[in-house]
Amino acid sequence: IAAIAGAVMPEHLNGKSLLPILSDSQAIVRDSVLLEVYNPKNRPKGEDYAIRTSDYKYVELSTGERELYDLSKDPSELQNLFASKAASASSQAIISELSAQLSAKKAE
Repeated sequence: IAAIAGAVMPEHLNGKSLLPILSDSQAIVRDSVLLEVYNPKNRPKGEDYAIRTSDYKYVELSTGERELYDLSKDPSELQNLFASKAASASSQAIISELSAQLSAKKAE
């Protein structure tokens, strides 16, 4: 909205303009999104975090549990690849990459 109005946004503000998506439905504004959920049941650490890319969702719950879903094959998030004892080497690589991205985004 700010970009449409012609406003100049200060550099210290988080976020990106969604204006490219309005003119091109194939435009990519970001490659991942940080999700933060406060869960008051898990006091004192009640924050649950996830990072979602176009193909994967990696979750770190305040209980210490972790989840990984391949959204291209499992859009309903029924098969937690993190919990699978047969987690492949490629799943482990994805977990490492997304965990690092999540840590970096949480630090921002």
